[in-house]
Amino acid sequence: MKAKIIMFPIFNTDLTFSSIITHPVVLDTLQITAIALVISFTPASFIIRSAILPLILAIPMYSIPECFERVQRTIWGGILDSHSSGYLLQYLEVALLGRYAFEGLGPASPDQNVRLAK
Repeated sequence: MKAKIIMFPIFNTDLTFSSIITHPVVLDTLQITAIALVISFTPASFIIRSAILPLILAIPMYSIPECFERVQRTIWGGILDSHSSGYLLQYLEVALLGRYAFEGLGPASPDQNVRLAK
């Protein structure tokens, strides 16, 4: 059974399970959730931070071309594209380069911040 959503105009295709799962809004939510869980619940040197990088890279690569076909308004497509690209860059900086950890209330190597300030 296919249904057309009228009250939520971000979907412009018939709703099937595969079209919902691969929609850019759902993929953007998956990316944000994965990033938040990995940064929040893993230590700074844990291997899962590097292992999840292909997933975080794949989501913008898939959702950016799909966005303008599946989202009705182009401004919403641009917002979704910028979110997925921005969260990718934020993940690279916070999780991999800065090695942010909640135990230390910031980056794992505080000497790096001193060198950048000089």
